[in-house]
Amino acid sequence: MNPIQRVEHFLKKQFPSAMIALDAPQKANGPWFLDINLDGHSVVVIEWQPKRGFGLKSSLTPAYGDWPDEVFSDHEAVQERVYKILGGKT
Repeated sequence: MNPIQRVEHFLKKQFPSAMIALDAPQKANGPWFLDINLDGHSVVVIEWQPKRGFGLKSSLTPAYGDWPDEVFSDHEAVQERVYKILGGKT
């Protein structure tokens, strides 16, 4: 299981009502995308590239080609941030 698959697994467990879609790259070294929709709203888009880490887009109107709002180097940090964004209790 790669790091973005770990994030997907964690979020599905924590937010079972969320619609979570993981898109694998067409090329082996391409970016992975994880889209999270909660309560009918697109909440978070996570992009992961093995050599670059995670980019998190959590603005209300994410658009193709936008830069990430936040950048993380490891899956634990990005999943903790997304957990907070989605209203998880700590």
